[in-house]
Amino acid sequence: MKTVNINEAKAPIQVITITVAELEKLFEEKVQQALRQVTPSKEPKKEVISRKDLCKRLGVAYSTLRIWEIKGHIKPIRLGRRVYFDYKEVLDYATSRGA
Repeated sequence: MKTVNINEAKAPIQVITITVAELEKLFEEKVQQALRQVTPSKEPKKEVISRKDLCKRLGVAYSTLRIWEIKGHIKPIRLGRRVYFDYKEVLDYATSRGA
């Protein structure tokens, strides 16, 4: 692929020389990218829940959640300084432990 820049008074124009195969590949990539953005994900949506609400729902102490998190049994979702969890993931782990 060869790129040549042409500067005009208003805005620069970029002339690109590519083969038909390269153009087809670029077009296919862009179409696939656009389809991924408009096609709904097949994954079920996660129910994200705060530590405080999670402790209430499961009836476990804050320290228990921290231990599970530190040991890598549950994975936190951090948004800035706030910490959330995937409720289903934590519930699956808690029920497997008998908590």
